[in-house]
Amino acid sequence: MYGPAYLELKEAFWFEFIGLSRFTIDFWIIRGDFNVIRYINDRKGNSSLRADSNRFNDIIWNFSLVDYPIGGRLFTLSNGRLSPNMAKIDRFLVSPSWDVKFPHAYMNS
Repeated sequence: MYGPAYLELKEAFWFEFIGLSRFTIDFWIIRGDFNVIRYINDRKGNSSLRADSNRFNDIIWNFSLVDYPIGGRLFTLSNGRLSPNMAKIDRFLVSPSWDVKFPHAYMNS
């Protein structure tokens, strides 16, 4: 899954993301670059939360999704400069039933 970078496209993306729930049973995993951080600590340099962060967290909470850590990495994106801006925008989100079936799963990007 790939989330849009432009704010004006985000709401349509969240609507489509929520719509996926009607096509699934209770056992799912979604990997994606959501182009949004969840927490202020998910970004190094130019750190601020926007409304899309709150919306993303609401969706994760409403679906009881589990946000798996990715390979022990703090950040999944860097601008590659000497003093880089970095962010964690890639995620593995799993349903609670998936988490129960595979409690020791380790995600690698």
